[in-house]
Amino acid sequence: MKKNIVIILLIILIFTLTGCKTKQDVVVKIYPFGSQYPINGTEEDYISSSSNQLLCCVYSDNEHYSFWQDLINCNSQNDPFYSCYKEDFITNERIRVHIDNAVGARVDLLDDDNNVIFTSIVDKMGYAYLYTDTVKDRYPIRISYVTEGDANYTNVFRASADQLLYLPKGQDNDSDFLELMLVIDGTGSSLEELNYVKNEMENVIDSFKELNANAKIRVSVMLYRDENDEYITKYSGFTTNIDSQIEYLNEQESSGGGDYAEAVDVAMMEAVSKEWQAEYTTKIIMHFGDAPVEGSENSTNWYNATKLLAEKGVKIIAIVPDCIDKQTELYFRSEALITGGSYVFMTSAINGRGILTEQTIEEKPTIEYLSSALVRLLDGYYNGNLKAPVYYKNEGNND
Repeated sequence: MKKNIVIILLIILIFTLTGCKTKQDVVVKIYPFGSQYPINGTEEDYISSSSNQLLCCVYSDNEHYSFWQDLINCNSQNDPFYSCYKEDFITNERIRVHIDNAVGARVDLLDDDNNVIFTSIVDKMGYAYLYTDTVKDRYPIRISYVTEGDANYTNVFRASADQLLYLPKGQDNDSDFLELMLVIDGTGSSLEELNYVKNEMENVIDSFKELNANAKIRVSVMLYRDENDEYITKYSGFTTNIDSQIEYLNEQESSGGGDYAEAVDVAMMEAVSKEWQAEYTTKIIMHFGDAPVEGSENSTNWYNATKLLAEKGVKIIAIVPDCIDKQTELYFRSEALITGGSYVFMTSAINGRGILTEQTIEEKPTIEYLSSALVRLLDGYYNGNLKAPVYYKNEGNND
């Protein structure tokens, strides 16, 4: 009898942990020491590389948006944890607008009264991403930009969820500027991430410059902690003097925190108001963090800041370490999704810090050196052409 009770309890426990998974699920999870690894990956890849460089995988939820919808709605797949937090970042429905010849165009998603509910900027790949929680066959969008002939063009369309538009050619907005803001969790738990930025960011920027000799780079740095710490945010403004920013980074130390949540919302809202150039440039935030905010109000503030950054045309590269929970994963993936950026998760345990967190994703990504991945993303967003990742053991191999 006791044996039967134990078996029944085990069955209930397994069902609870698996949530709404079914046998038809195609979800691929990245486990630290399980049976499934990314392409060409082995267990040793998750521990360290021979050169002791950090390893990572890059993932785009915009390229797997149907899967993302199933993920946050728990429609037969994945973990139920995601649906618990989906109201904090509204990504239920997406309108992706593709315009090949109008980089920098403003695209507004309108409600039935013509009020703007979301704004995005057409990037160098020709895409703008708009998000809502309303399901429609067609969505009213307004597109505004200056044409090649210096005329102000504005028009309203009824767009499908994935809309390709052929419009008059816009002005040449192929700016030489890259504006890069580093937003870094400065609490004690993020010591390794801050050390990585100190040690490698100069090499990342130099490698980008080697690929783009004519690029003009402006860099700013923001660190954030939490309430009652030495500071909530600390900022060094945009400058073309990269050496001064590296020096500023090297002066910083990780400390404080204590509780789990951090003041991410404060940092991201401040990032909106910083001195981004008004004209079209490639604008990128690299956000290094390992924790969410606390409470629904702060989550809403983070979401609103992300929307405002999208309105400025800022893409977020969200970078997380090997040990995060599902709430953190969802929030960082959401900010990358909303801004048309990328989610980067490390796959090598730093200083034996702990077991890797499984990532619920649709495909097995390639393991890359973190620095190589960041250079690839900067170059891709700057030139409008994201290159394929290179498996780290093949890097430098011309065969």
